[in-house]
Amino acid sequence: MPKIVDHEERRAEVLEATWRVIATRGLDAATVRQIAKEAGVSSGVLAHYFTDKDDILVQAHRLAYDTRLKLVRQESARVAREWWLGVLTATAAGGHLAVDTDLGLLVDQILVFIDGVSLQSVVFPELMTPELQKQLADDLIARIEA
Repeated sequence: MPKIVDHEERRAEVLEATWRVIATRGLDAATVRQIAKEAGVSSGVLAHYFTDKDDILVQAHRLAYDTRLKLVRQESARVAREWWLGVLTATAAGGHLAVDTDLGLLVDQILVFIDGVSLQSVVFPELMTPELQKQLADDLIARIEA
């Protein structure tokens, strides 16, 4: 009798293996061969569930926002938000921010800035160079200082 395979469960296992490879070895190491090895399947098996490596990475990215990984991301964002609010509260208390600064809004702006620069540096590394990232951060800081 042929083995019954739950296709959605197998896809999820591969996507979770993809995240493990990325987390432990980096995005560049997330090859089809490494993902298959981490998932405990052959590279050929992946072809039954995904079109190619890009399809795997796109689906893994979506997984980060659809499953328990979403909760991890939310917790990470909550901790970052609290940290930045603490830093900015101390900065304001030291007189280094304008008196009428909305700290909650400023935290949101900083987090969006960080996410945007992070994404741009991954997608367009030749454009979002470390030098440009520093220039953008320096400009943002200059705009919010008292």
